Amino acid sequence: MPARILVVDDEVDLANMLESGLKRAGYDVLVAYDGNEALRLTAEKVPDLAVLDIVMPGMDGLQLCKALRARLGASLPIIFLTARDQLTDVVVGLDLGADDYVTKPFAFPELEARIRGVLRRCAYQQQASEPGLRPLVVKNWTLDPRTFELNMGGQPVRLTPVETDLMVYFMHHHGQAFSARQLLSDVWGYKPGTGGAALVRVTIRNLRQKIEGNAMQPKYLRTLRRRGYMLSVD
Repeated sequence: MPARILVVDDEVDLANMLESGLKRAGYDVLVAYDGNEALRLTAEKVPDLAVLDIVMPGMDGLQLCKALRARLGASLPIIFLTARDQLTDVVVGLDLGADDYVTKPFAFPELEARIRGVLRRCAYQQQASEPGLRPLVVKNWTLDPRTFELNMGGQPVRLTPVETDLMVYFMHHHGQAFSARQLLSDVWGYKPGTGGAALVRVTIRNLRQKIEGNAMQPKYLRTLRRRGYMLSVD
C-alpha cells in the first residue's frame, strides 16, 4: 500500500498543488486547510507522515504537532513548512520532536526528497524493532532504536526519533568526527546546498542537554575545531 501523507496548510493553492504532486508520485494524500480539520481527518485515517505549515490561523502547526503527537504517538514523522524568517519556530518544532523542515519558497522535488528520506528512516526504525536485532553497544552505553532509549552505564535517557537517528550514526562511527554537512547527507539524506543547518544544530544541542552533565562543556558529544562533531565515550 502507498504511504499516506497528511498535508495541512491554510494556503489553499499550495495545499492543492502538494496534493496533486504527491498523488502523481504515488502517495495517498489527506489534505486539510486548518488544524481542526486535520484532527478530524486523522480520527478516521491514520497518516504515515504529516507535512504541516507552521503559521496558520486558529491552531498553528506547532499546536497541531502537539495534538497529533498526543493522539498518534511520537513515531508519526512530521515535516514543517516555514518561511525563512520563521526559523525560531523551526527550532521550537524540532524541540517538539519534528523530523525535518522545508523553507518556503521551495521546489516540489525538494519536499518530495525530504519525504522519501524521512520515510526511509522510519522504515529502518521499523526494521530495527524486529525481534532478534540487537541494540547498539559502545563501551558501557547501549542504544535500543526500537524504544528510542539510550542507557548510559545504567542511566536511561529517552530520545526522540531524530535524536536516535543521529546517535545511531555516531555509535556506528564512534570516535570519528563529522561536519554538519556530512551529517545532513549521511544521516538525513540532504543534498549539498539544500539547507538543514538548524536540524543539525538543534539536534546536537538537545542531545547534549540529555546526555551531558554540563551541555556548555560537553564531555561525550564534542565539537572539534575545523573537523566537526564526534562522540567519545570513555
